[in-house]
Amino acid sequence: MNHPGQIAAPAAADDMLLLVDDDDSAPAAVSKQPPWKVLVVDDDPEVHEATDFGLRGVIILDRPLLLLHAHSGAEALEMLKREQDVAVVLLDVVMETVTAGLDIVGTIRQDLAMRDARIILRTGQPGYAPDEQTVVHFDINDYRTKSELTRSKLFVALFTAIRTYDQLRRTAEQQRFLHETLDVSSALLDKQGISDYAAALIEELQKPFRAELSGFVALARDMPETLAQARVLVAGQGFEDKLGKTLGDLGDDQILPHLERCALSKSIVVEADAVIVWVALERGQGLLMYARSNNPLVPAQLQLLQVLHRHLDLSAAKVFLTERLHGLAYFDRLVGLPNRSALVEKIDVRSPADSAVGWVVGVIDIDRFGEINDMFGHAHGDQLLCAMARRLSERLGGSCFLARIGPDIFGLLCPAAALDLGRLKALTDEPFELEGKPLRITASMGLAQASGPGDTGEVLLKNASLALKRAKAQGAGQLLWYGAELEASTREHMSLLQAFTEAPRLGQLYMAYQPQWSLHSGEIIGFEALMRWRTADGRHVSPDAFIPVAESSGLIIETGRWALITALQAVGQLRRAGLQGFHMAVNVSVMQFQAPGFVDMVQQALAQTGVGAEALELEITESVAMAGAQQVLQILASLKAMGVGIAIDDFGTGYSSLSYLHQLPADRLKIDRAFVSCLGSGERSAQIAEMVLPLGRQIGMKVLAEGVETSEQARLLAALGCDEAQGYLFAKPMPLSELLEWIKVRPSMEKLR
Repeated sequence: MNHPGQIAAPAAADDMLLLVDDDDSAPAAVSKQPPWKVLVVDDDPEVHEATDFGLRGVIILDRPLLLLHAHSGAEALEMLKREQDVAVVLLDVVMETVTAGLDIVGTIRQDLAMRDARIILRTGQPGYAPDEQTVVHFDINDYRTKSELTRSKLFVALFTAIRTYDQLRRTAEQQRFLHETLDVSSALLDKQGISDYAAALIEELQKPFRAELSGFVALARDMPETLAQARVLVAGQGFEDKLGKTLGDLGDDQILPHLERCALSKSIVVEADAVIVWVALERGQGLLMYARSNNPLVPAQLQLLQVLHRHLDLSAAKVFLTERLHGLAYFDRLVGLPNRSALVEKIDVRSPADSAVGWVVGVIDIDRFGEINDMFGHAHGDQLLCAMARRLSERLGGSCFLARIGPDIFGLLCPAAALDLGRLKALTDEPFELEGKPLRITASMGLAQASGPGDTGEVLLKNASLALKRAKAQGAGQLLWYGAELEASTREHMSLLQAFTEAPRLGQLYMAYQPQWSLHSGEIIGFEALMRWRTADGRHVSPDAFIPVAESSGLIIETGRWALITALQAVGQLRRAGLQGFHMAVNVSVMQFQAPGFVDMVQQALAQTGVGAEALELEITESVAMAGAQQVLQILASLKAMGVGIAIDDFGTGYSSLSYLHQLPADRLKIDRAFVSCLGSGERSAQIAEMVLPLGRQIGMKVLAEGVETSEQARLLAALGCDEAQGYLFAKPMPLSELLEWIKVRPSMEKLR
């Protein structure tokens, strides 16, 4: 008996197995692939010898046969447990028992799970043939009596069985490969950035190919003239010395031509011991992978690699796009710092290790940045932002996470113990040098300290921003911490906002009108319409309290429209009461003025009320007039073309360029009450009113003084050449019904000059 697994020496065939050569064709060329394993199971040694003799030199599908031998059912099962990839089992039915062969078929199919192996039953006794149910249930692939198996018929039986086995294995391999391709694609899609993707590429490709791959990946372009400059991103075992080098410096003249061919074809290049893959990214850019394999890739794998290649292109492009979008979403390219989203995320994942020292979130706002932009241009403003970012990085970058979180606002996150308030306050002590010239600025700052797990990035930034807003209200260059007092003020603000939101619906808003007088004739020349809020309990809320709330919430847009229409409707009622030749002055906030369609809204309000544009005067503050010079000039020009009058309110309290003021198509300058109240006192503030009056005449505008409360103030203003006035000396602001009654008995004012 031959040892299992060994091919027996030729011997004469017995009378039950006829292996007569009836095919003398020469054997086909043999591939380098492993032979087909055929297990011969029979208790007759002569059958083994005859089978060896009959199948010697047989080539099936370009591969030879390797006969394995077992002389009993038990021996066959032990061999099948050890051997892999047995293609065909030539199984004798009658061995130690009359059903020994059939008895092990179920074990082969079920216990050993050998679904692909083909089973050919052989018997010298036709009466022991399996029934149809057994053939179907155990997937028996053929049945032959030993007497009918000539060499040619045995060859045909084996050829058919092996071809079926090969197809089953190829299908299974394809399914496995495709399944693992999806796994590879999923794994690569999870990578954070193209560098991580490149690092995982070689490792992941080892799985579907079941081979050890080692090599490198470079980020390259598909142009031969630039390929040599492409740099290696990642390098595997045996290629560590290539990391960071350019492809032109690899020191291997054999590799670069293959890489060039792959980049030009944007596909796959297979060499004897290596595979080179181009993974496309965008606009001619891609990852170029060079990998050596410890096993040569078989043709089936190369075909499947084409399928995988498409998946690689898609997954790499997605990771690359995600990385770019992440950069756009989390990075400010102008100043080279992270943005607001990045800061919020950083706050939310701050290290628990530093929780003992606490965290501070800060916001830093460049004071009057809009005015700097308007006066010097946006390019100058961008230079200032970049210079500020550099200074923040130099002074605080070592311990703080920095970001640009608004047009001219920077944010920071620092461990409380590492924050140097002295350095923070001194940020703008030194001037910035822009285009060779010094520029001095100030910056306002708001700080908030984390106190618990509920302090998320959004919460802390909101608190710091509230502190910043309060700091700016106190003047330029201030620093303020968010604390209990500010928190209470915020709650009050929110309560006021909620109540104001309901005020229009509840009819709690109304307009009051204060007369304006000519100091020359003593006659009424106009009225200023002022919004008032009376709560349900009869309490009046100061405009200084609710107007900022309306502006910060955006409610000022709709309430401002209501105020304009209401004031224009009052013009008609005042005319019907006999008053003629006056204008109605209506205040316009920054948000209203900059809202899209503002000019159209004014035109619609005039049309709706039937009031001519000459009866309307819009009052804008000095800060509105200076906000976005070109845009302001265009809007004012459109209003003037309609016939609407323009007044500059609170003049002297803002930051104006006199050359720009001269360009404004305004009709009237209004001197703030703060300068009027100190007339005759000798204070420096009184000199502002004295300067504004001749300025107004020189640029062709009338000058109206607000807050005139005494006859002495009125006489001084008239003596200085002031044209008009309003204030409690003449009349207080009144609701329309009260104003109509007052007009009937209004006192006549003496001419003051």
